[in-house]
Formats: sequence, C-alpha cells, structure tokens
Amino acid sequence: MDHCESVKTLLQDAGDVSQKGEIGHITGREQEILECMRQKLSNWEIAQRLTLLPYTVKAHLSRIFEKFSNTGRSKLMALAMQI
Repeated sequence: MDHCESVKTLLQDAGDVSQKGEIGHITGREQEILECMRQKLSNWEIAQRLTLLPYTVKAHLSRIFEKFSNTGRSKLMALAMQI
C-alpha cells in the first residue's frame, strides 16, 4: 500500500474520506506530515525530511489537529499507526 492509500485508510477510519475515497479537506502536505507521524518522526525530523522549518511543521500539525477536533498528537499517532 503506497503512502496516499495509507493516508486515505487513516482518514476513512477517522471519518474524513468520502465513500468515493476522496480525501476531504486534508491537503497534500498534511498527508505527508501524517505519513511522517506514522513513521514516528519528531517535528524536527519531519522538517528535515520535507525540507521545512520546524515552525512550519508545527503549523501544519495545528491545522490537522483542528480538522480532527483537536484530537491530540497521541490519538492521531494511534490512528496513524493503524495503517
């Protein structure tokens, strides 16, 4: 399963993918961040891998948390690990 399919599975389980398999309001970059979280990377490691500033990673994560009703990193990590 490639990274996009993995993220779709995660989001579908969380109720953020339509029945057609379309990802709702999660951007491509946010999908990449979720994939890195699945790999248990820290914010700094995610920034290095995606050539971003750590602050930018934190901003993306904040938006992801908002989209998942402020689920929190540990619960989001648990969802990500299911894929």
